[in-house]
Amino acid sequence: MKIKLYILSFVLIFSCENIINNPISEKDYIPQTTELLVRIKNTNKFKNSFVNNEYLNSLLVKKDNKVLKDIFNVLDSIKSDKPLTICFYKSDKLYYNIIGKSLQVDSISNMYKFDNENIIIFSNNPKLEKNKSPEKSLYERFEKIDQTNTNFSLSFDSINSKKVIEKIFINDTIKRFRNLYINIDSDNKMTYINGVIDNFYSENDNSKAAKLLDDIKNSETDFEINFDENIINDFQLISASSIDSINFFDFENIKSDIESFKLFQLNFGNEVGNINGIISTDKKEVKEIEDPNLFKVSFSDPIIVGPFIVTNHITQNKEIIVQDINNILYLVDNSGKIAWSKQIDEKILNKVFQIDSYKNGRLQYVFSTESKLYMLDKKGRDVGKFPLKFNDRITLPVSVFDYDKNKNYRICIPQGNELFMFDSKGTFVNGFKYKKQDQIITSPKHFRIQNKDLIVFKTKSKFNIINRRGEIRIKLKSDIEFSNDDIYSYQNNLITTSENNEIIKIDIKGNINKIKEDNLNTIFIVSNNDYYSYLINNSIKTPKNKIDLEFGKYSDLSLHENKKNIFISLYNEQSKKLYMFDEKLIPISNFPKTISSNAEIKLYNNNFYYSFLEENNSVSLNSVSIQ
Repeated sequence: MKIKLYILSFVLIFSCENIINNPISEKDYIPQTTELLVRIKNTNKFKNSFVNNEYLNSLLVKKDNKVLKDIFNVLDSIKSDKPLTICFYKSDKLYYNIIGKSLQVDSISNMYKFDNENIIIFSNNPKLEKNKSPEKSLYERFEKIDQTNTNFSLSFDSINSKKVIEKIFINDTIKRFRNLYINIDSDNKMTYINGVIDNFYSENDNSKAAKLLDDIKNSETDFEINFDENIINDFQLISASSIDSINFFDFENIKSDIESFKLFQLNFGNEVGNINGIISTDKKEVKEIEDPNLFKVSFSDPIIVGPFIVTNHITQNKEIIVQDINNILYLVDNSGKIAWSKQIDEKILNKVFQIDSYKNGRLQYVFSTESKLYMLDKKGRDVGKFPLKFNDRITLPVSVFDYDKNKNYRICIPQGNELFMFDSKGTFVNGFKYKKQDQIITSPKHFRIQNKDLIVFKTKSKFNIINRRGEIRIKLKSDIEFSNDDIYSYQNNLITTSENNEIIKIDIKGNINKIKEDNLNTIFIVSNNDYYSYLINNSIKTPKNKIDLEFGKYSDLSLHENKKNIFISLYNEQSKKLYMFDEKLIPISNFPKTISSNAEIKLYNNNFYYSFLEENNSVSLNSVSIQ
């Protein structure tokens, strides 16, 4: 009996200690009556958003918006960039609690401060009490998915959720939902909204609630709208308006004085609805930018890789990726601001692809270093199981294939004399088995010629044409010493150059034909299926035309095409000039451009974008309209 009493006493004491030592958290001071919850990841970024974004600033500066002004007075006194939570609730009037951990704060007049362990609360409520049932709060329900927030997020109770949705869509077809949760990000003129709607959340159904939170956490939603592909097909409700203003902080029916363009999409399912939107104070920002000098940005450390021009799939604007000497990657947006930076272990191999891995219009970045294969999302976060780590060295940039143009991508990894294939989820493709030979010296390419898939590349001693399974598809009928130049398609053949400065054409049966030779001078060639051009010394030639250039050292002969035209570019390393010609080798107006280094060039619609390294660790992005 005594033994049982001792055991019972021990259990009781231990239990009491656990209760007493249960740590205080932010959610303990979020009342059950909370109508709006604001989760802030970085206080300084939150404040800057309202100062620099035209739409958000219009809400802050209005004289009658006392609530937001009081909040910002407190935030200005907080000397911290740590996460904060703000909750708004009503009793006899509107109250708010500003909650954070270990905050260093200047004195604040007309404000009540509460300090409980390491949690500090500032409130306009003199009778602040600890929440008795924090597990049922908005905070508790959505804290799992706050991980994706890049600036700040809002959680609305069911009544205010309904008001917001009806205000946006002016539609009463949404009968059943409880809470709305949205992330908000912004630049100077654009406000990006992304969120989820908790359609059938039940506080009494814990298993369903848990499943719902997992569904939301694992969803692929982001601050993203694809204007070209998915805007009609993927969403049941569309709202575009430039008349009624939207204010997510609608405590006192404050309306923005800024005329804005708004576009919202809603996809509502059985359990989780997805909402995306933009509020723009400049309609031009959703179109191609044609400014000849888009931006110039300086870095504190030397840039060693890039720039690479990439597309922002929300606005279709062009951005750049670079890597500095410390192996830090940067994405620079079209206004010249660093959108994100990411520390990686090694220098990336010199190529960055963009793919739509989830087939939803949202693009990811794919590239490799010598030991890892990366896939990053729009915000620079690792996707899925990436990065993949390899024991053997990756010796060439990866190749990305989309055999049937259905976004079932294959990522090809060269490692010395071996070749491996992965899908876009990072899974090894067992059906691809390449029989290794000698060192691979060109990154593999894919062509479809006469309904046959050809994967082509060169090794030190051989020209390889294999199929999707890695087996030999075509054997060459004769032996030739090929150069290290790239391989192209031309008139349903393959075309490249030899060590003897010959232009070589290979047909689908493996026959080899020499269509041009100049045994004294090195030839560089570019081609598409209908056209080819080549560089010999200081001359560019096609089968029909020729143009002589000034004396110099030329490099990076490239072909660019849109639906109507073909263009040729190259760079003179001695005179520092970038040249551009049409398919007849007629110079393009506004070229050549004198630039300090060779450029990354992309043709989008009728605009040439070119980006290059300048002096003092600067990178610029420029655009020229081609009529």
